[in-house]
Amino acid sequence: MKCQVDNMKSCDVFIVLCGEAVVTETIWLAVQALEMDKKVLFVKSKFDLTTNNTTLKDGTRPQPDPSREQAVKKSMAAGIQEKLSAEGWGMTVKMDDIFLISGNWNNVKQGAYDMVRLRQAIIEPLDELQKQAFVMLCKDHSLRMIPTKSRLLKQMVWAQAVQSGALRPWSGLLVDTPLDLETIRESSEVYKRCFGLDEASLEDLAELAGINKECIRESVRRKLPICTGLFDTSDPLPQSTVRGLVGMIAQNGSTLMTLELANYSFETTVNCGSLKGKAMHVVAYFLRKLIAEQAECACVLHEELFATR
Repeated sequence: MKCQVDNMKSCDVFIVLCGEAVVTETIWLAVQALEMDKKVLFVKSKFDLTTNNTTLKDGTRPQPDPSREQAVKKSMAAGIQEKLSAEGWGMTVKMDDIFLISGNWNNVKQGAYDMVRLRQAIIEPLDELQKQAFVMLCKDHSLRMIPTKSRLLKQMVWAQAVQSGALRPWSGLLVDTPLDLETIRESSEVYKRCFGLDEASLEDLAELAGINKECIRESVRRKLPICTGLFDTSDPLPQSTVRGLVGMIAQNGSTLMTLELANYSFETTVNCGSLKGKAMHVVAYFLRKLIAEQAECACVLHEELFATR
């Protein structure tokens, strides 16, 4: 037990898994976490695999039954409250800290029951870097998580602009500022994985929706004109400068975006001593456009595959 408590100090969020009965040892660990002022979330897993709420034969979940779900949560809260009181902990268990989770992995990835709410509760106490890492690593195809992913990814663009070299010392014209376009391409791929638009995710979506993967891939290509035109090609990258980036947009992207980037990039000497330098704004603006395009694509794709079927 001491080993477990010592390890708990380095954790930010604790998920307490509850079965048919609330176990005293599990509650004891929850009390230790609460005493450290840690976030504790109570989860009933495999909710749709229990006797009274059987998963359908095709692996999908039955129609939601809010009254049953609420009854299960109230029963859990009462059981947890009783065990906490027995351990001398006087807190009131909030319904917002109780979650019902599917026992089917496909349903989990689509955010069934309280899965999206659980993910958001896990993210809430984390710092910004932890939140960004969570949304990039957590496999998820739910519609309601897309705005959260988009917001957190957009907070990363300044760091990624620095990685691309937009802040390196340069005394010439802004349009000739050296950039690492390959790093920018890699950032686009990170976004695609996060929004479930990479190849592995498309295979998942094809299986979940029962649709040929090639149909989904073609739909995604049409919905990502900037990403597809700029990066989904075997052509070599142009000159690695701001001028090269704007040139790529002019050739393959939207006219409006080209004009906006050109406006940022008009012949101005680089202010390399400030994060507010125009080269940084050019790259950050471009990355935000990629994120917005991919977020919109993910939303529309979800509607096509699941909401309208």
